[in-house]
Amino acid sequence: LGYVSVPHHQWVWLLFVPAVTIPISAAFFLIEIFRVTQSDGQNLKSDRENFVEGLCITLLALSWTPALFIATTPGGAADQVGNAYFFIWLSSIVVTETFLWWVRDWRMAIHNVMRMQQEEYKRAQEDVLRMHQHEVE
Repeated sequence: LGYVSVPHHQWVWLLFVPAVTIPISAAFFLIEIFRVTQSDGQNLKSDRENFVEGLCITLLALSWTPALFIATTPGGAADQVGNAYFFIWLSSIVVTETFLWWVRDWRMAIHNVMRMQQEEYKRAQEDVLRMHQHEVE
């Protein structure tokens, strides 16, 4: 039976997910290659770009997860060990790892903003205390 028993909607999904993933990945790859970096190696992105990047990688991760489960279950297109089986696993792992790296970077950016705000607040407190000490003297 082989691939004949695989439902048509499964083929559509398994062809749609990589067909969407490849152009999105290529676009972000080219954007990163041609991005202008600062002299200290910092790579600054706008909030809009971070949002779009996060949305895309989240949608890809949410698309590859069911594709993996559907394709590798018995009767699926990649239920036998072979090229399709390894391709779907490798692709799912790469997309998931990229998503986790994006979440890590996003959390680090939030942490940095909070730390900067705390430092600014601490400086303002010190300034107020210094002004108060000058008034007392």
